[in-house]
Amino acid sequence: MLSPSSFSFLVFSIIWLSYQALSHRPSSLSVDPYFDAYKEKKKENEEDGIWF
Repeated sequence: MLSPSSFSFLVFSIIWLSYQALSHRPSSLSVDPYFDAYKEKKKENEEDGIWF
């Protein structure tokens, strides 16, 4: 039987890995093109030294 702390860590790991997989998905599979456009714009701004 898993202890409560290791069980919560396991759940956290699964959620974290799912989040990582979603945030690095190919843009062709995007369900939200506006969010992808925002991320692209944000990336360009960061390269120019603007943080928003």
